Amino acid sequence: MGVSHGAATADLDGDGDLDVVVNNMDTSASIYRNNLNDANYLRIKLVGAKSNRFGLGTTVRIEHDGQTQIRYVTLARGWNSTSELVATFGLGDAKQVDRMVIDWPSKFGKNCKTSRCDKS
Repeated sequence: MGVSHGAATADLDGDGDLDVVVNNMDTSASIYRNNLNDANYLRIKLVGAKSNRFGLGTTVRIEHDGQTQIRYVTLARGWNSTSELVATFGLGDAKQVDRMVIDWPSKFGKNCKTSRCDKS
């Protein structure tokens, strides 16, 4: 059994689900591929207009089918680990998001009513 110091998530294979890379001590990193790609998903990449070009510190909240999911956009995931700057939401069978709220650290907010999602 080894020691691990950090983990990062990203959609490494572009199928809409998050895969995990784990930082291991004294050996190579471990990659855990998530093969659950039968469900719909929504991926949101934020781009700031003047400052905070990557949306760091932004909270993205979606609502669908009576459920709420929240993602906080940050790079840090552990020691020596950085995740991708995309908020990924698993939607299951849902094909539409009822509401999406994006709260930027500058207190500028964006509220969207619906968004259609078909596995992309």
